[in-house]
Amino acid sequence: MTGFDAKQFAGMWHMQASTLYANDEFGCIKLSISEPNSKSKIYAALRSVQLFSFNPLQNGAFVADDYTLTADSSGKLSYKSLFFINNDWYSVLDTDYTTYAIVYECSSNNPKFLNYRNDDIHIFTRSETATDADMVAYKATAEAKKVGSAARFETLEQKSCLPKSYVSKVNEMFTDPKKFFRKY
Repeated sequence: MTGFDAKQFAGMWHMQASTLYANDEFGCIKLSISEPNSKSKIYAALRSVQLFSFNPLQNGAFVADDYTLTADSSGKLSYKSLFFINNDWYSVLDTDYTTYAIVYECSSNNPKFLNYRNDDIHIFTRSETATDADMVAYKATAEAKKVGSAARFETLEQKSCLPKSYVSKVNEMFTDPKKFFRKY
């Protein structure tokens, strides 16, 4: 993307689909982005509900990550750790600023040892829901930006983010291991 405008990108975004997050592990993922301050810093908050975890005490937990970011004109959002190590977080591949955003993330998913590093794509919308036709269009745009992403998308829950029964989800590990381990 060229000519990224961080001020127009500011506001609330709802993650509709992702190649990283499994739709039965996380839901109601929201990204809140502030307008740049006088030092061109952006505050970002990523919130979600954990629908399943191997630790039963974490089922239904609210997960929150906060970042102070910088944005460049290519749409790259990055933060510093230890005051000098630059970490790329998201790269906005495409957006119209009012309806949707296609975002790239080089994810590090340490507990899932087979997927330690991934090229992942997230589809965000300004509204809490998106039509099927819009999702088809957004996925096609994502596929054009990052080949191989369309087949890996999972649509995420945005309305009733209630955790699954721990016992039934663990039973799935044995009754339908292909589905259970699809993101590992």
